[in-house]
Amino acid sequence: MRTAAIIPALGGEPELSRVLASLPHGHLREIVVVGRPGAGIPDTARRYGATAIEEARPGYGRACLTGMVHLAPEPPDVVVFFRGDGTDDAEELPAVLSPLLAPGVDFVMGSRSRGNPDPGAYPGLVRLGHWIATRLILLLYGYRFTDLGPFRAIRWQALLQLGLSDPDYGWLAEMQVSAARARIPSVEVPVSSRRPTAGDARDAIVPGFFAAGLKVLLTILRPRSTASRGIPTRSEERNG
Repeated sequence: MRTAAIIPALGGEPELSRVLASLPHGHLREIVVVGRPGAGIPDTARRYGATAIEEARPGYGRACLTGMVHLAPEPPDVVVFFRGDGTDDAEELPAVLSPLLAPGVDFVMGSRSRGNPDPGAYPGLVRLGHWIATRLILLLYGYRFTDLGPFRAIRWQALLQLGLSDPDYGWLAEMQVSAARARIPSVEVPVSSRRPTAGDARDAIVPGFFAAGLKVLLTILRPRSTASRGIPTRSEERNG
């Protein structure tokens, strides 16, 4: 199973170094790190055998899409997504990939609700918001999730079906809602979570939480598009 990882590195270089050092590299054909220009990301990525891509435009979803554009010419069988700020435990990669070794599963969600997050790593306000969002997904689309966490793996062909386009934190909900609408076979596995030491702490900030929460709700309730956008080309990415 050819597997690639896309790691949005929206924090700093020290956090990314710790993530790449703990990552079980033997499970991955390619590691793609997407970060801001001038953040020291390229040197760090290369030091650990990863491909570095600079993305000046903000947004978690934008970083993921940029990574997908890079992989598209020679796509893997499976793509793993997780944050580069150290909040996801990279050592849990084998557990996230394990369900995909057997047929019948195309999408694996890492659930902090089912796992054992560090104190303060998955704040109660965020947990409540994700509980509401996942109950809406169950009510509207009949798919049961318990988290909107960033640690996830999906087969490339299933990913292409989803037509993802959200440039920021609606990306996570958009993937799950699109998977539910497309009836993509999905499972959850427990994962842990760590408190961020620096970088993007948006989830812990009340105004940021409500802004992200509103975006998630709009994503869940948005009518289904009649056409899939697929993966944007490099020229479309530059002009987007």
